[in-house]
Amino acid sequence: MENKNKIKRIVADYDDVMDLACEITGLNVKKVNNNFSLVEDTLLDELNIDFDSFHEIVNRLLPLIDVGESPLTKKRFKGFSKIEDGMGCWIVRTEI
Repeated sequence: MENKNKIKRIVADYDDVMDLACEITGLNVKKVNNNFSLVEDTLLDELNIDFDSFHEIVNRLLPLIDVGESPLTKKRFKGFSKIEDGMGCWIVRTEI
């Protein structure tokens, strides 16, 4: 699949993505014990997404994760950002 944007695509570790899937679906990582079918079924039931697609989304989002502080308000934010014209630009953020 061609990556048409300028963001570097990474490949997140399979086990880490399994842990993330458990975390966001409320599955207990220790009880899942690498039961791929349980994780994929839960992703499909709760988010209507298969594991491979979820993994691809994680791969594309990880390079966009950022933490920063507003120079004006001194508030700290975490979220997804991109670089435009040499400056960081938030795509979506939340205050921390």
